[in-house]
Amino acid sequence: MRRRPVSAESPGIDLVPLIDCVFLILLFFILCGRLTTDQRPEQVTVPPGRTAQKPQATPDRVVLNIRAGEHPAFSFGGGEGWVDLASGWTPVRQRLDRIWERAEKSQRDGRTVAKAVLEVRADAELPYRLVQELQMVAADTVDAGTLAPGGGAGHAFVNIDFSAVPPG
Repeated sequence: MRRRPVSAESPGIDLVPLIDCVFLILLFFILCGRLTTDQRPEQVTVPPGRTAQKPQATPDRVVLNIRAGEHPAFSFGGGEGWVDLASGWTPVRQRLDRIWERAEKSQRDGRTVAKAVLEVRADAELPYRLVQELQMVAADTVDAGTLAPGGGAGHAFVNIDFSAVPPG
């Protein structure tokens, strides 16, 4: 049997140039990072505002709190106490009507709407169904007693802000 002669050169990968490149790139980023932190000022100076304008008057803001639980309840601004929603949305609609009567009005899509902002604060555990029903009652698109479409007095709120807060 014949043997093949073993060549002196074995194929291999030379890693020395790769390691050199990695160290050069690492050194470059370390030096550049130090320069940027050395040149950073301690205090940030904010330029003066030259285009500042006086804020315009905001419309009336009405806060409506809704809490979840076995007996969901609502409160307007916390001053009048909590009212249980077991009796339906009629008490909410009655209070919204009183607020609507006092608020400034504007025309939107052929309807008279209140300019007041209704801010709804609900705890995080409130079912979305109740939030949706409140939105329909506030927009006066449903009858507050039966939640059937139509039948409203035309006292709509369209500026409604929602926020959720942790329970407790």
